[in-house]
Amino acid sequence: MAGHWLKFERAREHIEALEDAAEAWLDTDAYTIVRDVDPQSGLTVRRAKITESPPYSLGLIAGDAIHNLRAALDHVVYAISESALGAAFTPKDRRWVGVSDMWQCQS
Repeated sequence: MAGHWLKFERAREHIEALEDAAEAWLDTDAYTIVRDVDPQSGLTVRRAKITESPPYSLGLIAGDAIHNLRAALDHVVYAISESALGAAFTPKDRRWVGVSDMWQCQS
C-alpha cells in the first residue's frame, strides 16, 4: 500500500479515536446548556456552560490526526513530482533549498 494511503488511514484512526474521546467527555456532566432570552431582540439564546474542561488528550489526538493528514499530503506531492519528473528523485533533488541558494538564484 502506498505511503500516502497508510498515513491517511492512520489519520482516520485518530479521528475515530477523537470522536470516541469527545463523545465520552460530552456524556459526562462537564457542561450544561443554559437558555436565555435576549432582552433587545426577544430571541432565545442557548449557551453551553462548561463546568469541567475537556481533557488535554482531545487536543493531542486532533494534532496527531492533522499531522498524519499533512504527511499524507506530503507523500502525494512527492509522488506527483516524481511522476512529472519521469524518474525517482536523486539525493540532490531531495535537498532543501537554503537561504544562500535563494540568493544565488536571484543574481
